[in-house]
Amino acid sequence: MTKTLPVISRGEIPVKLELTVEESAFREPVITKEVVISDWRDGIDLADVEFRSHFITPDEAEQIKRSRLEKMQEILRANGYAVQKDEEVEDDKAGGN
Repeated sequence: MTKTLPVISRGEIPVKLELTVEESAFREPVITKEVVISDWRDGIDLADVEFRSHFITPDEAEQIKRSRLEKMQEILRANGYAVQKDEEVEDDKAGGN
């Protein structure tokens, strides 16, 4: 155990766990509790782009955005969610404030 935060990369989240055990608990265990922290990204694969240069064109950016939105909608529908477009967002895109 250290007193400093670990070195973390983008997308990683440090978890702090504080555990207090009273002296009277140091006998035969009576209660057992299992803690599982699962990765919310399991089964969600959005690594659909391989960047070969340091820049992309606006058309490529729009294509990547569109394909990722479609993939996210498929994932949500597969998990029982209903996906629909927000009318206000569509109106703003069309120029109607």
